[in-house]
Amino acid sequence: MFFMKNTFHKTAIFILTLFTGINMQAQLVYTDAQNTTVTISSDQGGVCASPTGYTTQPFTYDNNANINFTFATTPPAQYFKAKYGAPVTITIDVTNPNGIFFGAGIPVLLIGTDSPTFLYDQDNLQAELTENLFSPNNQFIGFRYRRTVAFARADTKGYIVVNQILPSGNYGFILPFVVEGPLTNEQVPILGTTTQPQLPYFILHAPPGDGSTAEFQETKTVCREIVQSAASDNSNSGYVDVKVGVAGSAGFIVTTNFEFSVTVGFSAGGGEMNINTQGNQTCMTVTEGFQTPPGGEDVFVGYGIDFAYGVYNQVAIDPNTCSSITKPYGLAYVPIGQPRQFYYTTSEIFDQISVLQSLANNDTLSARERNVAQNQVDVWNKVLALNQANINNPNNVQIGAVSFGAVPSSQESGITVTETAAIEYEQYLDFATGVDVVIEVAGSGVSGGHEYRNSQRYGKIENQSQEVTKIVRYTLSDDDPGDLFNVNIFRDPMFGTPVFRTAAGSRSSCPYQTGFQRDQPKLKHDGTSDTHITLAGNPIGSSATFKIDLCNESNEARTYSLELNAQSNLNGAVVSAAGVPLNGNDLGQSFTVPANSCIQDLVVEVKQLSLNGPLAYPNLELFLYAACEEAIQSSVFASVFFGNATGTDEANSLVSELTVSPNPCTDATYLDFEMKAAAPVRLELSDMQGQVVRTEALGDLQAGKQRYMMELNNLPNGMYFMTLQSQGTRTYRKIVVQR
Repeated sequence: MFFMKNTFHKTAIFILTLFTGINMQAQLVYTDAQNTTVTISSDQGGVCASPTGYTTQPFTYDNNANINFTFATTPPAQYFKAKYGAPVTITIDVTNPNGIFFGAGIPVLLIGTDSPTFLYDQDNLQAELTENLFSPNNQFIGFRYRRTVAFARADTKGYIVVNQILPSGNYGFILPFVVEGPLTNEQVPILGTTTQPQLPYFILHAPPGDGSTAEFQETKTVCREIVQSAASDNSNSGYVDVKVGVAGSAGFIVTTNFEFSVTVGFSAGGGEMNINTQGNQTCMTVTEGFQTPPGGEDVFVGYGIDFAYGVYNQVAIDPNTCSSITKPYGLAYVPIGQPRQFYYTTSEIFDQISVLQSLANNDTLSARERNVAQNQVDVWNKVLALNQANINNPNNVQIGAVSFGAVPSSQESGITVTETAAIEYEQYLDFATGVDVVIEVAGSGVSGGHEYRNSQRYGKIENQSQEVTKIVRYTLSDDDPGDLFNVNIFRDPMFGTPVFRTAAGSRSSCPYQTGFQRDQPKLKHDGTSDTHITLAGNPIGSSATFKIDLCNESNEARTYSLELNAQSNLNGAVVSAAGVPLNGNDLGQSFTVPANSCIQDLVVEVKQLSLNGPLAYPNLELFLYAACEEAIQSSVFASVFFGNATGTDEANSLVSELTVSPNPCTDATYLDFEMKAAAPVRLELSDMQGQVVRTEALGDLQAGKQRYMMELNNLPNGMYFMTLQSQGTRTYRKIVVQR
């Protein structure tokens, strides 16, 4: 071995070869006077032409003059390239054909940018010896070192310095970089404000069984990636990152280290949680635990934020000029005011939809108020649809199976995610000036502002609890004798929580949840399939009577109640069944009906309120129902007229043979009917309090069979009266919305 020290020299001998392809390489090769060669490679390649740089010897650790000289003498097209925050792997090969390395040291990397001056962001990053190098004839010729680094900010002038001690001296190899990405250290002017709809962070699914609950246990934490983007169909450059910032003196500064916390206090189930966002990761810590209501519904937890917004810049490479440019890139937000947190069950979300839709349709409100309300309605509908799709996903991973009845069964589960998914939502901008450079708002404007589409993508989940298998506890039980649940347990692919599906052999009642429906009442007009009869020409002061059959289509004996719908008897007819008055009897008469059998020929009597009372009592409704669950019911109608009174009742209606299926229904049902003659038809839907909740014009229909799909996804659970009106005639049906 030998050591020869060269005299001081400075040189720019720098040969770099750029290999095209997927693993594009950039290399700097320098050979000293003692035939020791240093080859430095970057796995991210160069801007355009073969990258070059600068070599100095002896190397002075804090000599910024050498870095300035590198940028002053190197064309931008010959810079190396990297992306902000992304890994760059630097490989250093030190070789000598004679294998002589006396005095050679391990390379050390220094990384930095020119913001605000050339100061090292990171230094003394020692490379790792990864392998020895040999010639083709298996002679030892040197060492290979590697170090993976990342730039802390985007910049048009970034650099990596490799400090390498060789037998001939201490060398510095300066590699100039264009670091692409958002300029997170510049202040962004505030252009306006916008309201983000409330979005779910977490969904807890309710298991079947009227005593069953699912609980997120106390002191547990889960974290997941949450990324907001401008949706591709409304942005000029694909998915544009939406950055969150912190307040500055005249605007705000974009940063990925921003922290934002929301504390959610539960309206039901007790407990409290803290949701903390840092960068793209959001963590939820539950301090006291919360649960689904017994025998109840899924629980949705999350929040929405009001933001000030601006447009931030990014460093990019212009392929036409082979140089770096700075251009507007995406939206930056800074939260303002208090977060609008929520803790809702499924039915409470339906209630929210009903309230907000009325605001969205209120022309007396401002454009902003109407659009914010409509945007939230759209999000809630998407959330409910997405939740149902996640529950029914055929690719869900099964994590368990259990059968239970009255004896409780408790189990615990961790949370993992198998799929990422996104919820797209609209946001309203008061002004589009300055925003249209990154979001296409032209043509999508509304009065006083503009809408644009955002996306919140839900990525992987990371369990942060000490006991990751005990985050969610679910207790399964049902106190109704004879109820049985065979349940397969799956993983929600998006939120990672347990999903419960009943299997064959399940049976339930009070309430009916799944499997075989144990309560199946059926009310008939004296052995017929008719749902409506008309009794006309009854003498004034007399009574009209008709017979009904109380049937049970279940395979076991069940007890049902017969009741008069007071809303259908506004003229005050006196109605009794089997001699027992039904007026004012809120619980009705109770009957136990054998399995697959009927109590036949029960006599119903209808009288006038008084001799001077009304003569017409159209569409009186009697219904047979399960006392513990009124939504399970069957109805018949009777129109009773005294003296010469007549009515535009169903018998005279232009709409005949009206059926509603399915009923009960969830988000939609089909109306099948026949038109006796061509005529316009209008639909009206009212709730049990008589308030009209929807009207629709079905148009001028031709004679013959008709089918119409009625959407119900904005309506809360409950019973509704539907009326088809045509040329003064009416046809009535009751609809049950049950999810």
